[in-house]
Amino acid sequence: MYWDGHCEFSDAQAVTASAASTNLYDARADGLGAGEPIQVHASVQTTFVGITSLSVALQSSDGTGFGTSTTHWTGPAIALASLAAGYRFNVPAVPSNGDRYWRLYYTVVGGAGSAGKIDAGLVLDKQTNNYEAIKASSDGM
Repeated sequence: MYWDGHCEFSDAQAVTASAASTNLYDARADGLGAGEPIQVHASVQTTFVGITSLSVALQSSDGTGFGTSTTHWTGPAIALASLAAGYRFNVPAVPSNGDRYWRLYYTVVGGAGSAGKIDAGLVLDKQTNNYEAIKASSDGM
């Protein structure tokens, strides 16, 4: 998986209450248009504590304030028990719809948390293999 810091939505962003990703992606500045879909990678960097669940949404807007925005996708509420370091959210690719700015929005349920961080950004290809499972199977060889 190729990771470009310029395309980050969240870099170890603490998400203890509902909030937008720290960073926006400017599609016009980077020429996002027709062609291959751009994948989104989002994962838990630090295990969550103190919330009930968390969902992630993919949004776009023509303005940086997101006063008028479009939510393209909202994922299911992921229970706290699953929100351990390494958990990957299944966010779909960014569609080419002409909107300029893109972000993720994190919705926390169950009160403010005391811990939990997310890494997220645009990637060329998603990492889909499970490193721990691969490592475990190769240790037995």
